[in-house]
Amino acid sequence: MQIKKLYYSVCLISLVFVTFTSALFADTIVLKSSKTVEGRIIEKTDKYVKIDFQGVELTYFMDEIERIEGEKAPAELKNIISPPIGPERNPEQLFNEVAPAIVVINTQSPRGGSLGSGFIVDASGVIITNFHVVKEAEAIEVKLKDGRSFPV
Repeated sequence: MQIKKLYYSVCLISLVFVTFTSALFADTIVLKSSKTVEGRIIEKTDKYVKIDFQGVELTYFMDEIERIEGEKAPAELKNIISPPIGPERNPEQLFNEVAPAIVVINTQSPRGGSLGSGFIVDASGVIITNFHVVKEAEAIEVKLKDGRSFPV
């Protein structure tokens, strides 16, 4: 039971970090008026785009948009990223939603191999981990919860 609570805590702390760093991994909406807006796309249809702009949800209609920059996410990663957090989720539901974003990181260095963890913060594949996990690595492999592995 203690391990489960610890795991929930780690996931919640990770989510808070991701929430406050989402602007670092933003998409750029270029409007026909030449203005730009940076935020994380939370919903996109053929009629509009909703973005998270510093915690505020903004909607832009496609006829206002010239182009969207930063949408280069592999399809397999789009399904891993958790939807925005809302008050209607309990900790277990939240954990089940974000657990697929947690990764295992295997590294090889002159001193041998090591094992660490991290989490996917956006659909383009950006992963956050501690520096000591990858500091001396000559080879890095990331393993997803579903068993797939990717070299870095």
